[in-house]
Amino acid sequence: MVARRVPVRGMLVGVALLGLAGLALARLRARDTVASAPPAAAPPPAPLRAAPRGRLLAVLAAASLLVAGVAFSAERRELLAEQAAPAQAVAPARDRSVREPVAHARRVPKPRSRPLPAPARAAEAVARLARRLLENRRVSLSPAGRADIAAGRVDVRLLALIEYLADAHGQVAVGSLVTGHRRFSRPGVVSRHVYGRAADIRALGGVPIAGNQQPGGLAERAVRELLALPPAVRPSQVISLLALGGPSWAQPDHEDHIHLAY
Repeated sequence: MVARRVPVRGMLVGVALLGLAGLALARLRARDTVASAPPAAAPPPAPLRAAPRGRLLAVLAAASLLVAGVAFSAERRELLAEQAAPAQAVAPARDRSVREPVAHARRVPKPRSRPLPAPARAAEAVARLARRLLENRRVSLSPAGRADIAAGRVDVRLLALIEYLADAHGQVAVGSLVTGHRRFSRPGVVSRHVYGRAADIRALGGVPIAGNQQPGGLAERAVRELLALPPAVRPSQVISLLALGGPSWAQPDHEDHIHLAY
C-alpha cells in the first residue's frame, strides 16, 4: 500500500503569506492611529511599535517561512532518496546474482577420480580383454565358447593366449572351452576345461590342425612357438600328436586339435 504525500509545503507557504498580510495590516493601522491624533494633546512622539497582534503575526510569518524552507529541503531530499533507493536495491541484488555463483564455483573443489583398487582394476582389465576377443574377427568361436567368454568363465591367461595366436597366425579357430566338454579327461581326472583353464585349437591361419601334424608341419611350428613363451604365460599342458619336450606330450585322440591348458 502506497502512502499519500501530504502537501505540507503548500500549507506552510500559505500560513507564511497569511502572517505577512497580517503584519502589513498591523503597520497600516498603527500609522493611521498616529496620524489622526491632535498635535497639541499628543505626548512626545515615541518610537513606533507594532501592535501585539501584528508582532505575533510577524513572528508567525517568519517562523512559517523558516519551517517552509526546512520542509521544502527535507521533502526534496526524501524525494531524491526514494528515486535512488530502487536502483541501489536492485544493483546489489543483480551484483550478488553474478558474483555468488562464481564465488561458489571457486569454493567447491573439483571432484577427483579415485583410483580403483587392485581387484577392481584386474576385473576391469579382464572384461576389456574379453570384449576385445569377442569383437575380434580373426578369432573364430563356437556359440557355446562365446557364451563362456561373455559369462567370465574362461581364465584370463587363456584369453590372452588365444589373442596371441590370432596375432601370430592371422586367424585362430577355437573348439571347446567350458561348455560342451566332458567332465573327465581320463578316469578319475577332472578336465581343466571344467575350470575354464583349457582350450582346443582346431585351426591356425585358416589351416586346420587335422592332417597337419607331420614333422615340420603347422602343428609342430605352433607347439614350438608355445614352448618358447615366457614361463609366466606358457601353457602347462600342450597336447597333440607331438611330444616336443617340456609341458608337451602326445595323445592319439588329439589328431584334430591342440589342447592348451593352465
